[in-house]
Amino acid sequence: MEVALKRIADSVRRTRGCHVSEAVQAHVIPGMGVGLVASDYIPKDTLVFQAGRDVWYPFSAGCALETAQQKAPGLIRQLDQLLASNPKLREGSSFVPNALVLGVHLLVNFPHAEDPQTTLTAMASQESLLLEELYVNALPRYVDLPLYWNERQFEELQGCEEARRTMQHGARFYSQVYQHLFGSNNQFIDPEAFFWTISILMSRATSGQNQPFTLIPFFDWFNHADNGDECVQDYDLQKGFTVHTTKSYEPGEQLFINYGNHGNLRLLRNYGFTTPAALICRGQRDKHPNSEELEV
Repeated sequence: MEVALKRIADSVRRTRGCHVSEAVQAHVIPGMGVGLVASDYIPKDTLVFQAGRDVWYPFSAGCALETAQQKAPGLIRQLDQLLASNPKLREGSSFVPNALVLGVHLLVNFPHAEDPQTTLTAMASQESLLLEELYVNALPRYVDLPLYWNERQFEELQGCEEARRTMQHGARFYSQVYQHLFGSNNQFIDPEAFFWTISILMSRATSGQNQPFTLIPFFDWFNHADNGDECVQDYDLQKGFTVHTTKSYEPGEQLFINYGNHGNLRLLRNYGFTTPAALICRGQRDKHPNSEELEV
């Protein structure tokens, strides 16, 4: 796995408009999956990562929509019908339409191997390999999100009925969307693959204001922290996505970013974790002004 991670980092580093600091390496970190660790001293205010359009556009909703309009106009019509039938989707968050078109794009154009670990090991020994193939097969095969929870796990949220109902609604909602788009016995995209790609996009896709909705190879290995001294990420039309340090790092220290000033409801739904500082129930909103509105 570590060899494959290095191959991905090197491939991103060689892509036009990209920069990956030689002092940052990807490692498998127990309990966190992949994370980024300083291999050498890194000063404060250092550019440690930059992703130009060439590296992220193939994994973006914009590319997915353009491809679908050319090759699968029927899918676009079905998505339009779905949005037209649901005012909350049409007028609410852009995540759902972006995730649906990008999710299908990923499953059709970048199929994930059934045994990614074996595939990655074999890929790591090949001299010539596309970044897309390496990156998609390095994505985790399972993301522990409420989309996959069973009734026993939902019972743990009984202390906050609203949170429990919201999480259960999300799983039902995507099941209904799958039925609308693909029916019951689709031979090309099965429910397990569909839920997998939605969970990947929930936990890894960037979707900030005035930013492209996209996966970014290497960038999604930055884990989350909210200590106030995390690396700062930004997006610029010319420079693309960038990450700068806000403090110095010694060798062996992990580099973090902040996923956003969210309450625990969104952190749990999208990333599968909560933090002690963020409250989860609507009844606590007056005490926590940064709690976000519930959304799918």
